[in-house]
Amino acid sequence: RSTIAPGTAPPPERFFSPLGAISKTRNGCWKHKPPHYTKRFNLSSVGIIANPAAGKDIRRLVAQGRVVSDQEKSNTVTRIYAGLAALGVERVVGMPEPSGLMFAAMNAFEDSITTEFVDMPRASRGSHSTRAAGAMADAGVGCIIVLGGDGTNRNVAAADPDVPLVPISTGTNNVFPQMVEGTLAGLAAAAVAT
Repeated sequence: RSTIAPGTAPPPERFFSPLGAISKTRNGCWKHKPPHYTKRFNLSSVGIIANPAAGKDIRRLVAQGRVVSDQEKSNTVTRIYAGLAALGVERVVGMPEPSGLMFAAMNAFEDSITTEFVDMPRASRGSHSTRAAGAMADAGVGCIIVLGGDGTNRNVAAADPDVPLVPISTGTNNVFPQMVEGTLAGLAAAAVAT
């Protein structure tokens, strides 16, 4: 790892130089990836929208239906990262949400995958999923992985119908999303995005 020399102007949040990619980490430090880890153009990237409210509707509880905990969603995201890393995805763009579902995966794969978040408030309603998906499409992600139910997937698909989705069933109603193991979902998304 390299450090930025004291007294020099700080670079933007992320930039590329002949020495490789330099980016700011969550704690405000700068991180350097040598050029053999980074391409200047066509970074393979995938978006992840993990809805922390999905699958916690009162209907699931009353009907004794399956409830997917935040811990299980976080574990699924970590397995998604494993699949993405296996096929060389270099960047993940995430939707900020209040439960921190992506933090364990970010920490586990910080040396191989750069994680960025859409510049928006933490998600608290369906329209935030649409907004995040639109920003991810504008950022050039090759695919969006969605952890949620029919409503979350509908909101994400409304943002840009041209971006492929990999829906993972974690919602109240799950007609469209399927039960998919996280590593396989990550592999599928990586195959589409690269």
